[in-house]
Amino acid sequence: NWIEDCNAASATPIERIVALQKRLIAEAVRPKGKLLFVSIQLKEIPSAPKLRLEIRAKVGTTIYRSAILAADRDVGNIVFYGA
Repeated sequence: NWIEDCNAASATPIERIVALQKRLIAEAVRPKGKLLFVSIQLKEIPSAPKLRLEIRAKVGTTIYRSAILAADRDVGNIVFYGA
């Protein structure tokens, strides 16, 4: 499962990544509870307008880790907890 956004003017890169992760999980998994931000690890702050997130790991039904790609380059990952 993946999601993509090309609207760089909409917010800061971190805000875009967090919002994309929430939307990706909501659409792909449809958790019943709240989604809580856990961590983000970046090799660099993405400057490319095109961001893509891909779910890479799901632990049970509560932990979701996604790869962050900017211009098709892996720049980090983000983790959310579904309460």
